[in-house]
Amino acid sequence: MRYVGDGSTGRMALILSEDGSLDVVPLLRPQIDGESVERAVRALGAASLDDYHQPRNFLDENRFYLSEDQCRRANEALDRIERLPREVGRIVLITDRFHPDPEMNAGYLKKGKAGGGR
Repeated sequence: MRYVGDGSTGRMALILSEDGSLDVVPLLRPQIDGESVERAVRALGAASLDDYHQPRNFLDENRFYLSEDQCRRANEALDRIERLPREVGRIVLITDRFHPDPEMNAGYLKKGKAGGGR
């Protein structure tokens, strides 16, 4: 751990334990299609109370991958949706607002895909 986290150069360690288990440090998040994140941000921006659930759920599950601009746009869409008038008894999910993750970088987005990654 000391060697992986030391310095500004990216490093990875494979640790083979006496019990035979293998650990990878750091355990990286998988790459994701950046365009799928951008599509979900655009869909949320155009969504209504009737159809915001799918893009909202996708973005909530993949919040690590959002850029600063995508976070801002998603938050603006959520603010708008949550303020929409609704009939009595209608449930609206209040979502924690998005914030860019400092660990996110373009390496987490699949090559050849646009998505506003940092």
